[in-house]
Amino acid sequence: MKISYKKGDSLFHKIDPLSKFLWSLLISIWLLSITDLKTVSILSLIITITSVLLAKIELRILIKALRIILIGGLGLTLFQAIFRHGSGILLGPLNISFEGIRIGLALTVRMIGIVASCLAFSTTTKPKDFSNLLIKIGINYKIAHIFYLSLRFLPVFEEDAKNIIYSQKLRGIKNGTQKIARTIITFLLTELRHTDETAIALEMRGFGLQDKKTILGDIKISKFGMSIVIITLLSMITHLILRVLN
Repeated sequence: MKISYKKGDSLFHKIDPLSKFLWSLLISIWLLSITDLKTVSILSLIITITSVLLAKIELRILIKALRIILIGGLGLTLFQAIFRHGSGILLGPLNISFEGIRIGLALTVRMIGIVASCLAFSTTTKPKDFSNLLIKIGINYKIAHIFYLSLRFLPVFEEDAKNIIYSQKLRGIKNGTQKIARTIITFLLTELRHTDETAIALEMRGFGLQDKKTILGDIKISKFGMSIVIITLLSMITHLILRVLN
């Protein structure tokens, strides 16, 4: 599932990285502040449609992401339904709480909106442009480089995860708890190796010796991007005010 930067001509490709990052952050905060299932479902649907249209996210990628979320959401919903107190359906010694089901579904739907907004950011943003823009607005280049590495290593993480899954299949390891545990442990150990390699590479280049870093290329904050951020912020504030008044 390709979640890293991909060249394109979508509207989000033309917006500066900072505006897209702030938009995605506001969307996440907005969704996390909502607990009502109906409201969070409507908002997540709007965000998902907006991300697909403006960032031109491939349906194949979105479907894979949704499949993972729904599988995890099913387990989360069952957990909430079993351990959350309240009226529900008795299945032997278990009480399947209606409130737990509602909370589990709300959490799952919320994640769909958050993941869609994050995909819109990650698939349309060059890691170097985002890092340079953060430096330009006054953020220390060491901190900006952390954001750069987090985006830069997305395709590496994807490739490592794919190779691990393929190797598990070749060895005939069947699906189940054992496969999941081995995959997670192998993935973490592989990425720790990348951490050592990155640290050595930064040391060899003298990273951090200078207080400032020279930026080559001009990165501008677009008016259209900021307008989207402002509209999203005003919409979020308006919704929160109306919710408090009601």
